[in-house]
Amino acid sequence: MSATGLEVFDRTIHKTNVWLKDLMEIQDCPDRHEAYLALRATLHALRDRLTIKETVQLAAQLPMLIRGFYYEGWDPTGNRLRSAIERSSSPESSGSSHAMKSTLNRSLARFSL
Repeated sequence: MSATGLEVFDRTIHKTNVWLKDLMEIQDCPDRHEAYLALRATLHALRDRLTIKETVQLAAQLPMLIRGFYYEGWDPTGNRLRSAIERSSSPESSGSSHAMKSTLNRSLARFSL
């Protein structure tokens, strides 16, 4: 039986948990919430640097739950780009970015259609 009542929700929760687990291992971070925040911030920074077409192409490969927070707050006009660049330029963001890149590569390959 399904934990949520819908198999599609169970699958996306499972895939999201795999992504978070991978990110926690790569970052050597025991805090799931911190891993979620790093994942979300890195995806937003990446999304805000891509063209609209690239943004949509990447989103199509993400699990449904991750796709939701990837698009959260997205402004396709590009008005938020400057603030995203400023936020992601901090020294502490470089470790998260490297870990996120590894997680993206691993997870997209694992869950590709």
